[in-house]
Amino acid sequence: MSKVRTSQRNNIAATGITRILHLLAANEALDTKKAIRTAIREAGLPGRDEYVEAVLNNREEHETQRKNRQKRRNIAHTGKSWPTRARKASQQPVVLPAGTPASRLVEYRRRQVEDVAFSLFRSGAAGGTTFTVKLTDAWEKVGYTVSIGANWDTYRGRFKEWRANEDHHEVTLPVRWMTRILRSNLAELDGLMTLDACEIASGMPEVKLFKAIWARQGKGYSVITEHGFIARKGEMTHHADTAAKALAGLRRKLAQTGQPRRTIQSALDMDVAAFIKRYSRHDCMVSLNDARSSGSCEAGILNWCERVGIDPLRSAVPLSEALEAFSRYPLVEVRLAVMQAVRRHRREQRLAA
Repeated sequence: MSKVRTSQRNNIAATGITRILHLLAANEALDTKKAIRTAIREAGLPGRDEYVEAVLNNREEHETQRKNRQKRRNIAHTGKSWPTRARKASQQPVVLPAGTPASRLVEYRRRQVEDVAFSLFRSGAAGGTTFTVKLTDAWEKVGYTVSIGANWDTYRGRFKEWRANEDHHEVTLPVRWMTRILRSNLAELDGLMTLDACEIASGMPEVKLFKAIWARQGKGYSVITEHGFIARKGEMTHHADTAAKALAGLRRKLAQTGQPRRTIQSALDMDVAAFIKRYSRHDCMVSLNDARSSGSCEAGILNWCERVGIDPLRSAVPLSEALEAFSRYPLVEVRLAVMQAVRRHRREQRLAA
């Protein structure tokens, strides 16, 4: 009889310990083993490792029961388990854009123009950069201007109150620039940004001719707006101040790239590093006339020179310098100019011999 009573007392004690350990597991403030052990001792139990592990196991069991609660309810009501939708661990809520549809359209247009402009022109002065887009229906108002301001609060410490330049970009574009220029793949041609273009008859098959306004890189942060004509066939284009010059320049460029010689075609197709490796062994000069003879337009030549830091007033530069600049800003027109310079150099050597 005494053994039965002893067993009952042990069962009651075990039940009490289990209840205490379950209550401690429900307390999420006990997030460390040390805190759990302290709470067990405060409850009048010895701080054994097995009790600490029991609290942690009970906590995992509670979490499992909580997750399966909806499943148990579904089975109780319908007799079957409903499938639950799988959720991604990093799923983010869908947030609608801020502002009205008109304001969102204005911001989208500004970002599109800014991406094109900043990929072609210098920006990012120490004092800060601003970019403004205006729309107009007047052809004469289209243009790209950059004004330089000053910020006296940029620097701190011993450089406090020193001047920091700011570059403020303002672009005035036609209202339909995105549909007429951007979606027609006219926004960036030969490293120049097309501000507006109106197609006119070219008189040549498969050749498109545009009366256009474009912008090119000037000295420093300045951007120069120019008016003229753009002739285009496929991926080849030529800018000029008259339609006749644009068409003639395009014919020269097509003639240079269309020669059946294997060296020319492979040089146009190879990557930048291979092209530089092939032509770096030549010791000659590359002149502006080489670029003109290969079909490059004057605006494109000036834009590339300003972009890479070569003074356009220099009549010629060493081939090594031209190739180094080409590695920083590679264009097909530069390849043609280098190839033209090497051919001219070889011809001069043959005549001298």
